[in-house]
Amino acid sequence: AEFIFPDGTHAIQFAMKGPTIKAMQKLRDQILNNEFEVAINKGLLSKKYGCWQVQVDKTYFCTQYEKKLLRFRKPTEHQKKILKEVKQSSNIHISAIAGAGKTFIAVKCVTDRLLNTSSGLILYVAPCESLCLFFVHWVARRVQGRGSLREKFSIQSTLDRIRVMVSPYKDVMSVHVTGNCVEFKSISQLSMVKENFLLAIVDEAHDIYREGVDHAFLEDLQAEGRILLSNLSQSSADQQLFPDMPMVKLTEVVRSTERIVAGAAAFLVAALEREGIASMCTTGPPLKTFLFMTDKENQHDVVKGYIKHTVKAIQYLLRTYMRLRLHNRLALIVPDNEFLMKFKPSLESALKNQPLRSQLQFASFEESLSLLPPDLLPTNQQAGPREVPLDLVDTIVLDEIENCKGLEQLMVICIGLDAPINLDAGTMLARAHIYQALTRAQLHAVVVNEYVQNGWLEFLGMVKFKEYLKFTQAAALEETESISAAKTLAQVKKSVKQESARAPQPEQSKQAIQGIQANQATQFEPEALPSQADVQGRSLPETKVQVIASSVWDTGDNDDSIATRINELRFDPRCEKAGCGCAFWDENICAMRTLAMESK
Repeated sequence: AEFIFPDGTHAIQFAMKGPTIKAMQKLRDQILNNEFEVAINKGLLSKKYGCWQVQVDKTYFCTQYEKKLLRFRKPTEHQKKILKEVKQSSNIHISAIAGAGKTFIAVKCVTDRLLNTSSGLILYVAPCESLCLFFVHWVARRVQGRGSLREKFSIQSTLDRIRVMVSPYKDVMSVHVTGNCVEFKSISQLSMVKENFLLAIVDEAHDIYREGVDHAFLEDLQAEGRILLSNLSQSSADQQLFPDMPMVKLTEVVRSTERIVAGAAAFLVAALEREGIASMCTTGPPLKTFLFMTDKENQHDVVKGYIKHTVKAIQYLLRTYMRLRLHNRLALIVPDNEFLMKFKPSLESALKNQPLRSQLQFASFEESLSLLPPDLLPTNQQAGPREVPLDLVDTIVLDEIENCKGLEQLMVICIGLDAPINLDAGTMLARAHIYQALTRAQLHAVVVNEYVQNGWLEFLGMVKFKEYLKFTQAAALEETESISAAKTLAQVKKSVKQESARAPQPEQSKQAIQGIQANQATQFEPEALPSQADVQGRSLPETKVQVIASSVWDTGDNDDSIATRINELRFDPRCEKAGCGCAFWDENICAMRTLAMESK
């Protein structure tokens, strides 16, 4: 259909009828990587249509795509089976791999209850307000996206029937729209709530049903139905305390590309989580890494390194997706608030001096999600047909990992999440954070990290990207062993026990053990990790680590000197027997390592 933008630009609109998720994502990828545009223009030239050429408005396309995605109602065949089981049980636990659509199923159950009943409340429980806001947006999109329901169900009338709770789970909050903002207001303490909810949804349940978190309040809730949503690999607890409920498992990813799923699979907490794992999505681009060396004794040098390489990562994405505005499409995820406070002002200052195509400003996940999208505002507040801000300031998310649970973004840069695999709680936490951050990305995941010896990401110093003639998801998954993370965590657990036996320190040991999933360790009897005393008292034997080809990780922008420093890997998920990724020894790296050893 012919269309004219407010500035007079002539355009052609087209629509997809009855698209599937994969078809939508395939079109998205072809538009963003220019394949769609090139194919049309080649066709125009071949048909001799003179000088007519077509330019796709990538930003406008993504705006419409993002709306369509949250309004999408058709479940996959895999999700239909799960939904059938959910409808047959008033209480059910959905265990799902990251990005498999567990929240999609919860939203469908909620909207069905809201539309089919004239009264009654829904309770949504999640660790952070940002996830509650995302859930509210999704429910509103699903209701308002159906034209026949718009007059019957306004935004506020829909939200009036939703209550939310966030950590530390003391207050029940109502949901309100003020202007273009969504707000939560505490209405009472949970102990005072006598409401019999139609449905109670507990999202990210692995963060609630664990040691150290008071989840007794959930037992006192009165609800006709309960749905628990969890993913073990996103948890940093040593054990989960889930209630005895029927459990179903989602293993088919509908959010992230095949390469993201394959890359993140290295950090899965157990082999059982790999069973049946698959992505319905497109292949997607390789996961990009920027690993760099720093002087760890000089904090200024460390921050400077992160700023420099984060700017490079942003520039890389801008080059890769030319003419696409990053507004609300890129998230920078950092480990904690302390890192954020040091990092943010320096990054803001550095970006001011960069020749970027638009000015960038930062917002947290909560700040970003608190604003209602233009199409959900009352008619008199909506923007014009483009529905894209005309100013040249793009808001991108910059937030700590704790605030990104359950969320997703088109592109994600994971910054400073690695840590050494030692005898402390940080061991499990770092693994969970890396897995969680990678799987927030729908299309493109980028890693920016200083080199961490004996860290979870160290193996990326010995990986080299190779583009194969035909990428296959099965071969990509075979590039990593299914039990690598479980084996490493079992080693940590055994070492913790040995350290505890030598010098019992109950509080310290308890804290360390919280970083390990107990249900993995029983499979292995590994050698214990060397203690710090062992390392200081003797020189460890040198072992050569081969460079392995990968169709998943693009490490071309890593510091070349990193490979010369690696003689062993504490965590090595690389599989030399992968179907398409044979090992090869890089002679240049070998020679550099030899020179480095001789110089010592």
